[in-house]
Amino acid sequence: MNLVKKDEVFQLKDLIAIEGGKILTEQLVDNDAIKMVLKSFDAGMQLPEHTAQGTALVFCLEGEGVITNAGVEYPLHSGDNFVFVSGVLHS
Repeated sequence: MNLVKKDEVFQLKDLIAIEGGKILTEQLVDNDAIKMVLKSFDAGMQLPEHTAQGTALVFCLEGEGVITNAGVEYPLHSGDNFVFVSGVLHS
């Protein structure tokens, strides 16, 4: 399913729900040039530490949370952004 439509103004936060006790994922774009994934996290949910094959840009659309990059914690609030470089452990 293609959540992003051409020639349309949209807000990312409207493309995914938040469900109790879950992390949800929606694939926005996946092609040879770029991969874009939208995730929502209910309160208290977190991903295990992992690495990515490419650079990852995080947008905190609503709420707040804490991300970890190379063992350092960074608080995020609505409107904040963060870049993870490939190969570095993060969560």
